Amino acid sequence: MAQARLASIPAASQTAALAPDSAASDSGLIPPRNAPVYRNVAAGPGSGSGPGSQETKVSDKVLHVGEADFDNAVLQSGEPVLVDFWAEWCGPCKMIAPVLDELASAYDGKLKVAKVNVDENRALAVKYHVRSIPMLLLFKDGQVQASQIGAVGKGQLTQMIDKSLGGAVA
Repeated sequence: MAQARLASIPAASQTAALAPDSAASDSGLIPPRNAPVYRNVAAGPGSGSGPGSQETKVSDKVLHVGEADFDNAVLQSGEPVLVDFWAEWCGPCKMIAPVLDELASAYDGKLKVAKVNVDENRALAVKYHVRSIPMLLLFKDGQVQASQIGAVGKGQLTQMIDKSLGGAVA
């Protein structure tokens, strides 16, 4: 019975249904066939769906750093820096982006928030052993003070930040 239904679907539709999404394959990774692929549709065509593209910024307080400016922006920073290792195709990364924007505003002057795209900055991902994203590392005086893997709520991130800052409350 299932073969009869499949046979009734035109061959072009069968092929298109099984073709990998070009935005996901640009990163060199092939998503599972049944996994949803997330795109920033609101940004419009050509603004954030391939290598070299930046995530749409909601807050101007969130820095986008790469291999060239990581040492200066993060390791040599005078204030602690929360670094989000993320990728354009990562759904949970997009889920926590608004929380990071809120934290950047709440801790303005006490903490910087930076984002590193792992697809564009593979050397940094390897250096800091990023095996799963989103991965958040809190740097203080050039050293990792705390880490969080996966999408978590604002409350958990606030606790991690406050503990590392010595109890400062946003």
